[in-house]
Amino acid sequence: MLSRILQIVPEADKEHPRHFANGWTEKPEEGTVDAILWRLARLFKKSPETRDQPSASFRRVIDVAAEMMKVDPERTFDLFADKFARARSDTEGRLDVAKMNAEAAPPALCACYANPKKKLLLGICYYLSQHSMFYLACRAAADLVDTDHETAALWLRSFVRDDFLVKVGEADNYKRRAQEYAWNHAAHPRSAH
Repeated sequence: MLSRILQIVPEADKEHPRHFANGWTEKPEEGTVDAILWRLARLFKKSPETRDQPSASFRRVIDVAAEMMKVDPERTFDLFADKFARARSDTEGRLDVAKMNAEAAPPALCACYANPKKKLLLGICYYLSQHSMFYLACRAAADLVDTDHETAALWLRSFVRDDFLVKVGEADNYKRRAQEYAWNHAAHPRSAH
């Protein structure tokens, strides 16, 4: 598990390449540290072996990450513990199943987009919608297709704008409720794909 964690720290920094070359060359921006810690928290919540562990059991891993990022380990652990407590897990594995289906048999309608990650996200939404409506947070979507959450949010809005998805209600950040979506059967009937 530690080797996977050590991969995440540089991976999460792709948006800020000036920070990572042969190690951190300067203190990373706060947003970058935040993104890395959210990604670690979601990774631990996703794994059945670690999702129910107390955050204190990840102290060593977070200390290593903090050392790599050249940031205060105590503050970094406190930030991580907060994120781990707030992170949600997909206990039924629906997101992973939808991703596997989208990779194995992408719906033909995904061809309308050029970006392969955007195509994959639309395919994931297509398969998630098999069970009627579904919740999908932009951060979870970003993790599924390996992009940043702003891009994932933009793509999800484009799916609504392009009539693939319909928003059901509104997301509520205060209640930690992701946006709920439904497939737009009127514009894109499932039987046609």
